[in-house]
Amino acid sequence: MNKDEALNFLQHGTQHERLKASYTLLKLAQREDLNLLLQIKHLETDAVVKRRIDAIIAYVQKPPTRSLKVKEKITPEADINHVRNSSLDWIANMLLHEVGSKIGLLALSVKTEFPKYESSQTYKYVKHLQTVFDAIEQLRSVNSTPKIEDFILHDLIDEIIKIEQVDINLEISKVGIKTLVAKGDKKFVELALCNGLRNAIEAINGVDENGETNNSQDDKKNSITVSWGKTDKHYWISIIDSGPGLPDKNVFNESGKSSKKGHSGYGLQISKQAMERLEGTVILSNSVGGGATYIMRWNVI
Repeated sequence: MNKDEALNFLQHGTQHERLKASYTLLKLAQREDLNLLLQIKHLETDAVVKRRIDAIIAYVQKPPTRSLKVKEKITPEADINHVRNSSLDWIANMLLHEVGSKIGLLALSVKTEFPKYESSQTYKYVKHLQTVFDAIEQLRSVNSTPKIEDFILHDLIDEIIKIEQVDINLEISKVGIKTLVAKGDKKFVELALCNGLRNAIEAINGVDENGETNNSQDDKKNSITVSWGKTDKHYWISIIDSGPGLPDKNVFNESGKSSKKGHSGYGLQISKQAMERLEGTVILSNSVGGGATYIMRWNVI
């Protein structure tokens, strides 16, 4: 790919093509391209691509004797991420086509068949499922811009706990300021939060080959702590469980790989992509005292 082709892809290509073009431009872009790059950046809606364009602009603004070192290096891991994102896009398309439309039909039918539907627990589950699919739809659309809104972190966490908690004997502690107002795309935060909490619950209860819970651990160990807060740079949510921890250090980095039977292994990657759309991160690691720690962070706007 030459420079002109890369500039064209950066303006009109898909997310994958725009990212690939950005790698080329990190090597080939010149000062004469600066005005065009600034225009492209102004129109770009994808946060990841926009960061790449920032790196290119910083590169071309340096003196002619500049070093070839740039802020973002091209690595084999970056190419793997492209393939991973493409697979996530395919999965999202399949889910939306095969399942998404049927959820709408389900919501419509139960609403007409059950007079007290909107005050039922079924309504909460269906509504939550629709929210998840809305978030996946936003992730699938490479040109979609996160819908930034204010929301109370405690209320969102409390709602997700009530939906995801499947064992009344499981203690889930909440630690944080109840009135803390966060800013971001609520659906993306919810998508990543649901996955982290669900994984923590299943790690403690155990999951058999059919995806059914099988609690075989000591009740004294059955605990999850969900905490949240804000720094001057980002909002954060932490989920710490007392389960067995992570058996495979690479489980988070490999799409389609899971430590649990009956799982596709894509949940963590979808959560990671959701946070990346908010210029944030998801970190999953073993806790010092046993169990696992799942931390979500996204930028303060």
